[in-house]
Amino acid sequence: ASVYLVTKAAQGWQMRDSQMFDCHYDYRVSLQVLSLTPNKRQFDLLIRHACEGHGTGYVEQSTMIFRVQGPSFKQVLDQTDFLHSFPVAPFRPGIELTSTFLPTSPGTIEQTRESLPFDENDAPRTSAIRVERRLFRWSQSD
Repeated sequence: ASVYLVTKAAQGWQMRDSQMFDCHYDYRVSLQVLSLTPNKRQFDLLIRHACEGHGTGYVEQSTMIFRVQGPSFKQVLDQTDFLHSFPVAPFRPGIELTSTFLPTSPGTIEQTRESLPFDENDAPRTSAIRVERRLFRWSQSD
């Protein structure tokens, strides 16, 4: 999955910047254009489920925010959206992290993350579920 920043120039359209995202795990990578600042002319890209790493027993996806700043993208957030690591021998317990991200105010996004551990047989340990809320803030002038 790719995103391109193009601008209209005197000779036509010109590509200024691009970002490529891996979606090999489940093809759920998505893009949302929004404004996280009071400036209505400032745009941000919210990317969800972009794969970061993979391999036997390991899947990771991230949520990222890129600010359109002049002729380029500037990354202002990169956080784990989904992570699943499976138990491997010698025994290391697996875990699954699932997150949702919600813009709450200019320069702020809230993450709700659920952690679900797995036992050596890859069975979920529902009695050990943990839910966290985190806020991420960045300068509105960035």
